[in-house]
Amino acid sequence: MQIANTNNQLRITRGSDIEFYSFSSMKSVSWRQDKDLNYYLVITFNIDTGDTPLEIKLSDVTSPGGWANTTAGIQSAIGDISTWMTATTSSSLLSSILSSLQAGREFESRLVKDNAGVLWNEIRFMDTDTGAFTVQHLDASGTAGSPSLPVTFVDSTATLASILAKNTEIEVTADDILAKNTQIGASSSAIETNTTGILADTAAIDTATAAINTNTATLGVATNTAFMVRGTGSVTVTDSVKSISAYNAGGGTGTITIGLSAAADLLAGETVNFDAGGNGNKFPGSHFVINGAGVADILIIYTY
Repeated sequence: MQIANTNNQLRITRGSDIEFYSFSSMKSVSWRQDKDLNYYLVITFNIDTGDTPLEIKLSDVTSPGGWANTTAGIQSAIGDISTWMTATTSSSLLSSILSSLQAGREFESRLVKDNAGVLWNEIRFMDTDTGAFTVQHLDASGTAGSPSLPVTFVDSTATLASILAKNTEIEVTADDILAKNTQIGASSSAIETNTTGILADTAAIDTATAAINTNTATLGVATNTAFMVRGTGSVTVTDSVKSISAYNAGGGTGTITIGLSAAADLLAGETVNFDAGGNGNKFPGSHFVINGAGVADILIIYTY
């Protein structure tokens, strides 16, 4: 999209489509920013034109080059449109004055306020031949119109000073809004970063929860297998067991070896018990070796 001031008209070129808007029909120029931080130039028109606001998305603009989709770009766009509008209004007033001079008329110009509080530029023309007066009123856009009577003269210097002060306040406010929008953009980026971290943590929690559920399901198995054997020789318990008991029912001394520890005596009439601690815990296979050599009877009971 290309934007230009052509013959005191706003020219918008979109490919093969060309649009023209009269600067004298424009009422105000402002801007807005969408949720994706794109800047839009917003132009409103006088009520009698019946036009809706014109919005120009700066990211679509290729010319002027200074109209970038940035804070500086929107300020440049507003400044250009304002300058073009002012130049057009001044040109209309000068054209009116030139026509009067060429027609042999003298004139005077005063700033007036009508009964509705609207400011007008009142131009009084005098025909130098007849002495007759003609009065014309121009609104802020330089368009001739009829004020709401009666009108009163106002102090032009004081009014212009007030307008300048208001424009300064508006510029300060606009700068503050731009700064706030920049802060909001930075905060949004921080929120997105934090959200990414939260999502990562949530995924880790989901993974841990799945593991807990798996372990809980294992703990929920209530059916176990019990086993009992009698022997007089060496018995190696190859199963991974939850608990085990060994009872020397004979008259001699047997031994029991646990893991890598040395063999310990299992005296006649003595019972030893071992429990892996519950909750699905088990001793590894071949962890217990019970030797009943020389013993009339060794009774082994375990659960796995």
